[in-house]
Amino acid sequence: MKRFLSIFLVIIFWTLPLEAGIGVNFGSISAVGELGNLLNTGICGNIFLETSRILFPFQINVGITEQTKKEDNKTKLLMIPITLSYIKYYSWSARYYPFLKFGLGGVFEKVSSSDDNFTNLDPTAVATLGLKLKIHKNFSLRPELSYMFVFQRDIEEAKYNGHFISFYIGVIYK
Repeated sequence: MKRFLSIFLVIIFWTLPLEAGIGVNFGSISAVGELGNLLNTGICGNIFLETSRILFPFQINVGITEQTKKEDNKTKLLMIPITLSYIKYYSWSARYYPFLKFGLGGVFEKVSSSDDNFTNLDPTAVATLGLKLKIHKNFSLRPELSYMFVFQRDIEEAKYNGHFISFYIGVIYK
């Protein structure tokens, strides 16, 4: 029975019409809260792959961000977040599709200064509000406003959890 169920699920999986998209985003990122007093606004970007036909609509993101410390521009924070997100599109019209995205993942952080280097891997959560604008049959623009929470309190040296707001503009091919 177990083998029959496995074969049945594989057949269903392979016969589903696969709608996949790939895209890139670029924008700015800013820390908020107590950490916002320490860091300048930085740059960010990510590559994402999304599909709407496998179990649930999801998106895989791999990004990179860079920010500098306000007092000392020689101290830099580099983050590489990798998240898996549930994405929900709402049909507004034939060209405009607002969406919400909620996800979990991990973020690799590297703080480098003239004195010391520090690296860490932390859990993260992401929430995004965005709009998909069809500009061509296969291409869409995607402005997004995103919140990222980085849980750092389990580290002795960390004084704050990370709260980051980012604004992206991206292009998706689907």
